[in-house]
Amino acid sequence: MRRRERNRTSHSTPSGTKRALEPLVPETEGKEAMIPLTSSLYVSGKIACNQRVIVDVGTGYFIEKSIPAAAEYFQRKAVFLKAKIEEFQKPVMAKMKEKNQLEELIQQQTAAMQAAAGKK
Repeated sequence: MRRRERNRTSHSTPSGTKRALEPLVPETEGKEAMIPLTSSLYVSGKIACNQRVIVDVGTGYFIEKSIPAAAEYFQRKAVFLKAKIEEFQKPVMAKMKEKNQLEELIQQQTAAMQAAAGKK
């Protein structure tokens, strides 16, 4: 699996990853489950020990954590990502506004040039 794909799948939905921890209760130990390897590839397996999980913390590093610690990590990560999205949203919107203004100016100039060429 390519590193970019792995990073995209592991970081795409931290809140969804946190929800994936909810079914891990003592009653599920030994039961069969579909284990995601990528966003579209799953393998069949059994839950051997549901008290600890392996968490992808980025750049190919994995850490074993307790379920509450993993849930807390995913919560922190979701808050961090939300803050970063909000931080970048304002400059992106400003750039989009500038782009739209430039497109309008180009259209006006193109129309003016076509009108001037039509008069000749």
